Parts: sequence; C-alpha cells; structure tokens
Amino acid sequence: MARKIPLYLRSIPSFLKGMAHILDIGATFGSPLTHFYKRTDVTPEQKDAIAIAEDWKMVGGDLEIAICNYEKEHLRLSNQFLQHQ
Repeated sequence: MARKIPLYLRSIPSFLKGMAHILDIGATFGSPLTHFYKRTDVTPEQKDAIAIAEDWKMVGGDLEIAICNYEKEHLRLSNQFLQHQ
C-alpha cells in the first residue's frame, strides 16, 4: 500500500529549488547564458568578447539611470533654490 505524502512535505523540494535559484550567484541554473557557454562552435575568445560587451552594456544602463537620477535631483534642488529667492 502506497503511503500518502503530506502536502507540506511535497512542497519542500520546490522551496529548496527556489532558494537555490535565489542564491545562484554564478547564474548556473537555467540561465540563457548557460547554454551559450556550452556551445562548441564559439571560441573562448568570442565568448569572452561577448561577455565583456554584455558587462559594459549593463554598466552603460546603470550609468544612464544614475545620470537621469542626478539630473532630476539637480533640477528639483534648483527649483527649490529659485523659489526661496
């Protein structure tokens, strides 16, 4: 006779899998790039060049956000200053 496993015990593997994905610093679980790095038709140098380009793309995006935030804050402070004169 098969024993019934309680629901709370069946959900533990899902919870642990979710926690593993959160803690996956190297993005090794199912990342789209994981499949890219396993490709054999791309040389290691090409993989490095693509990875560096992606890193710089992320840096550029972060800089764009920082510049926009700075401009908004600068504009807000300038308006406050002009109102108090």
